[in-house]
Amino acid sequence: MRPASSNREQADEGVGRGPGVRPKIAMSTRRSAVRWWLIAPTLVLFVIVNQLDKTNISVLIADHQFLSDFHLLGQPARMGFLSSVFFYAYGVSLMLWGFVVDRIGPQRSAVLGVIGWGLTTAWCAVAGSVNELYMARFALGLAEGCMWPVCNSYVGRWFAVREQGRIQAFWVNGTQIGVAVGLPLVTALLFSGGWRTVFWAYSAGSVAIREPDGAVVHRNASCRRSTERGHGELLACPAGRTLLADHALSCLPGGDVLRTGHLDS
Repeated sequence: MRPASSNREQADEGVGRGPGVRPKIAMSTRRSAVRWWLIAPTLVLFVIVNQLDKTNISVLIADHQFLSDFHLLGQPARMGFLSSVFFYAYGVSLMLWGFVVDRIGPQRSAVLGVIGWGLTTAWCAVAGSVNELYMARFALGLAEGCMWPVCNSYVGRWFAVREQGRIQAFWVNGTQIGVAVGLPLVTALLFSGGWRTVFWAYSAGSVAIREPDGAVVHRNASCRRSTERGHGELLACPAGRTLLADHALSCLPGGDVLRTGHLDS
């Protein structure tokens, strides 16, 4: 059996070199914390806003004006259905979004999901009847189901196997933060502007996270990870560097390379 160094030298000889490409394959990639200070916080923000849209209705059903406008006073079953209809759609969409994320990637899926949150939450704000509000809540559940598949996909792409426990604990904690922040926030918005203000504010917040999230995932999309197909393949990155992909590698902004862990570790 030939040593690994010999195999790498042969791979180097077979790589076409154009202008700006280094003469040898770079294997000593620099460890970088970019995934922790850029990707991880973005995922947490993504989850927090997702959770805010789930908690608002639990506060609104205690508001007399909200119940009066939708003729829900004294009808606890119909009030409860505002939450139930959301989670019916959410449960179904979780499975559907898994296929979507695998098909079009987490970047486009996150964009579609966030835009969906914004539009459906705005629909809740202008709903004129409880049946229309049910439909808007159902559509919101369909849109928000993207969160788990998107976050798990980014975790798999950016973090090594030995880091999975830490990053999963980090971004999943966004659900608890969302509840802790969401309940007093909804209450404050409700007292300051009424129940429609709550929906409008959350709609605007959903659109607002589209920008930082889009900026982060766009950078990741510029790198095509050939390593997903196995060992020994070549990875091309924007800065004109070609690397032997016997480790899982991710491309960082500007063409730097992040070693994210061995494929079979």
